[in-house]
Amino acid sequence: MEPTRGLNADLDSALADARAEYAARNPKSAARQVEAAKVMPGGNTRTVIHFPPFPLTIAKGEGARVWDADGHEYRDFLGEFTAGL
Repeated sequence: MEPTRGLNADLDSALADARAEYAARNPKSAARQVEAAKVMPGGNTRTVIHFPPFPLTIAKGEGARVWDADGHEYRDFLGEFTAGL
């Protein structure tokens, strides 16, 4: 089998690229994480939604749609893990 050529030829490179792209697309969430970490351990009250390099800051919700601090829209299929489902 011939080795894969080009971007993301290995898992470590793919992960590094994905993290860099995520950070570049979400600078406002990153800034809010830094501010939150000044007053809360880890900058978050819920460990289940914390992941490296930082979790998204959800700024608005409407029905099953949520928007992050950087204006990206998502569908909330998990109900943010709440008991009120």
